[in-house]
Amino acid sequence: MLVVALATFIAGCSGSGSGKEQKKGTPIAQINQNQEGITFVDANGNRIIDTKDFSQCGTFSEGLCAVTDKATHQLGFIDVKGHLVIPCQFPDPSFYDGTRGIKVRCRAMFHCGYARVGSSEGNVLIDRKGNTLLEGYSALDWDGDVAIVCKDDIRQPGLVTMSGTEVVPMGTYRKMEFIGEGMLKVVGNDWGTGIIDTKGNVLVDNVQELKKSEAPYGKVGTFVDGYVVVQVDNGDWRVMDKKGSVVKILPKYVGNTLTFGGQMPVFDNGCVIFDNAIYNSSLEKVADYPPQGTRANSYAFVDGMASVYEGTMSEPLIGFVNTKGDLVIPCRYSEKRDFNDGLAFVKDDEGWHIIDKKGNITGTLQQENIQPYQLGKFCAGRAIIGDKVVVDKTGTVIDIPDMTQISDFYYSGNDNSFLNDEF
Repeated sequence: MLVVALATFIAGCSGSGSGKEQKKGTPIAQINQNQEGITFVDANGNRIIDTKDFSQCGTFSEGLCAVTDKATHQLGFIDVKGHLVIPCQFPDPSFYDGTRGIKVRCRAMFHCGYARVGSSEGNVLIDRKGNTLLEGYSALDWDGDVAIVCKDDIRQPGLVTMSGTEVVPMGTYRKMEFIGEGMLKVVGNDWGTGIIDTKGNVLVDNVQELKKSEAPYGKVGTFVDGYVVVQVDNGDWRVMDKKGSVVKILPKYVGNTLTFGGQMPVFDNGCVIFDNAIYNSSLEKVADYPPQGTRANSYAFVDGMASVYEGTMSEPLIGFVNTKGDLVIPCRYSEKRDFNDGLAFVKDDEGWHIIDKKGNITGTLQQENIQPYQLGKFCAGRAIIGDKVVVDKTGTVIDIPDMTQISDFYYSGNDNSFLNDEF
């Protein structure tokens, strides 16, 4: 039976999906990756983890990182001091062989306080103390206090609480996927797409209600600041709140432009670009885009900035616009790398520079013949050139003794897990 979704929802651990920055935990990078041990350094190049006890490791997420015992080949977890806080007692979780298009939370990485590891029967969730949950199920993804699980068939998922109480029986839907803020996208047996909350209540679009369909949409986006963008059968786009009220309807074609390029809009810092304008999460217009006299170089914000250019595509002069539509960095650069953690690489006739979001040049690279693909993203004022050089925001090289190779820096306390199609 269709029920209007309740006004109160379990807060989704994945956040709003608005692309707001996270800076949790220690900025960290792995160096000298090999089978002889594991070594991590902080942003100053100090070795904060250096041990020969493990043959390999994963990526830190929520402050913990999976490691493999050399002798037993079992998984455990260390903290950012290198202490083994969950003993190496779990098999490597298995892939879901032969299944395509099913989103599964990546293996052995903590998300919302839990991680998926292996067991004698396949896969199981553990908490931060190593206690197992939902034995007898294979967890596909989890968010807050509920998990999407399956048993014999990954294409027959269900929804259960972390204590194992059934919320949505397995097989009710073909697919289920968390879309932020305590809501899920579901694909029905008629292949239509609908939305439910974490109690299993169906979100009813008040415009679609007479159809009495649990899966009336062709496409469903993620919730951002309480709103979600969906596409209906005739191609039109709608913005709904969590009560199912449609707050805006957009035709598929706006002028000569296909709305959102036919794809789901990608929000960053609560804003999205489409049809030559910047809109907020409820699709209220913020500003025209691109600013007068410039052309769009990108149609999405990254770290709250989008690039525009003057001149020609073959010889552009590139600048950056903020989410208010202001041209905060004038068009003067021939190449760029997107912003991350407040800094970006740009190039002019004098070489590669580092700029902040106000357009101030904080440093210049001294290395020559650098290709754009060699420049990593900034984190905590550090970036990688290739996989062998670390620079700060002034372009100064950070010396890390006995380093032969290094990964990008990232914040160890962030939720760095991701969804992946596992084959």
